[in-house]
Amino acid sequence: MLRAMRAAHERQARANVRQWVLATLLVLGALGIAACGSRAGSPAPSSAATSPRPTTQVLSATSRPTAQAKPSVDRNALAVKVTAHTKTAQRGGVASVTIKTTPGALCGISVLYPDGPSSARGLDPAKADKKGVIVWKWTVASSVKKGTWPIDVSCSIGDRTGDAETSFTVK
Repeated sequence: MLRAMRAAHERQARANVRQWVLATLLVLGALGIAACGSRAGSPAPSSAATSPRPTTQVLSATSRPTAQAKPSVDRNALAVKVTAHTKTAQRGGVASVTIKTTPGALCGISVLYPDGPSSARGLDPAKADKKGVIVWKWTVASSVKKGTWPIDVSCSIGDRTGDAETSFTVK
């Protein structure tokens, strides 16, 4: 019973982190699109004219099917694949994740420890290179509890989104 409750809690926490990462990427993408639309030498538009409406975008982009609904396969989903990752790391050691996706995609990563998502340096959102590759490297805090912890990656480009999951063990 306790194991089932813990698993349900971890799934919900991962879903919350995934939604936060996706919302951040959508806002960054909207700001990038807004910046590309401005002309050099023209007066700066008012903030009311250029402010994206992230609330609407985030709600529609992060809506999840209810438990009763059968999820459909999204043919427009963005492919995101973990191609390499650290399987085990010592506290104070370095861990890494490498993904492959569409070149130019904006991606965020979340390493979810029992106390919440990691804020380690190196886990910032990144843009996939011309081969579609992103490598994240970070130091595992010495205070992290031993155990196996999930890693979630969420990416977006245009109106396409996708994610990948893996995990690593802290010894």
